[in-house]
Amino acid sequence: SDEYKARQKENRRMRVQRNKQYVIELRSNPCSCCKEIQPQEIMEFHHIDGSPEARVSHLYGNSIKRLQEEVDKCILVCPNCHAKIHAGLLSLK
Repeated sequence: SDEYKARQKENRRMRVQRNKQYVIELRSNPCSCCKEIQPQEIMEFHHIDGSPEARVSHLYGNSIKRLQEEVDKCILVCPNCHAKIHAGLLSLK
C-alpha cells in the first residue's frame, strides 16, 4: 500500500541519516598511520586486506551491523597516507 511504502521510505531515510552520523563520528579520529588529526570530511577508510567487499559510503542504507562489519575491516587514514599506501611508499604493520 502507499502507506507502507511511505513508512519504508521514511525508515530508510532515518537509517541513512543515522549511519552517516555514525561514520562522521568515526572520521573524527586521527590518522592510523601519521596520527595527525585532519578534517573529518577528508578522512578515508582503507581496507586492510586490500579487497573491499563494499565501500563504507555505499552501505549507509544497510543495517548498522553490516556497516560496522565493513568498518572493522578498515583503518582510518588521511588522504596523504592513503595515497602512500597505494603507491607502496608506506606499509602497514
